[in-house]
Amino acid sequence: MPANRLPDGAASAPPHRRRLNLTTAAGALLIIIAATGLLTYAALSLPTRLAAASGPPQAFREAATAQAASLAAQEAVAVTPAQGGGESPGAGQPGPPAGEDPLPPETPSGPTPTLHIARPSATDTPTPEPAGGFSGLPDWANERYWLSIPRIGLEAPVLAFAPRVRDVDGVPVERLPVPNFYAVGWDETSAEPGFAGNTIMAGHNNLFGAVFGGLTELQVGDEIAVWSEYGVFSYRVQQTLLLEEEGQPLEVRLQNAQWLNDTPDDRLTLITCWPRESYTHRLIIVATR
Repeated sequence: MPANRLPDGAASAPPHRRRLNLTTAAGALLIIIAATGLLTYAALSLPTRLAAASGPPQAFREAATAQAASLAAQEAVAVTPAQGGGESPGAGQPGPPAGEDPLPPETPSGPTPTLHIARPSATDTPTPEPAGGFSGLPDWANERYWLSIPRIGLEAPVLAFAPRVRDVDGVPVERLPVPNFYAVGWDETSAEPGFAGNTIMAGHNNLFGAVFGGLTELQVGDEIAVWSEYGVFSYRVQQTLLLEEEGQPLEVRLQNAQWLNDTPDDRLTLITCWPRESYTHRLIIVATR
């Protein structure tokens, strides 16, 4: 009898039916969701992060070059004898040669900048946005500034956002939106970089490229540079703060928020959540010029 045939009268065995294993199905679904999330994450963060690695756009570099030239002109004027008099300008009172003005006139309104070449916006006219030139952002976004932190190798575009007001226990509280891609958010109601006041910037520390993921490595004295249409402004870290937020009463959270108030000095405040897994605290970096 051939081995592949049953004896006469023998009933053939019913076909085997596979049962769906719910645990296996759930695991497969989670893998698909995770893979989709990773692909979405990569699409939103990697192109911008890779493009940002080359540093500030050309427009900001040119502004920094003009800034350096203007500062050099001021220093040259300070050490050049005044025409016709044969004497150098008095200490602390440098003046340009007769008939020349290396700097434009001071803007009569707005805050007084630390550097002479940096001019504030008029109080009723926002600072014109630069033409851009950074290709890694979504079509609707335009970098207003650029942030460089040498110690952690951070190079990132800075976008302007208006704070959103939400009600917390009957108290209106402002929250600054954070870009959901590799970029930093600047509170456009805070001071402009390079001018007196508190310049506030926020970013993610774990998602969308984790633009602020390395802030915990900063130390007092580290440099933070902000590039703008006026040039580049260098800040030095003065304080690093870890403030507990989760589960804290409103009074404590409002006290934490005092670090985001305006200040009379020329200050840059960076803020992100900490730690990466639970976001129970706020990490705040305070730097001054």
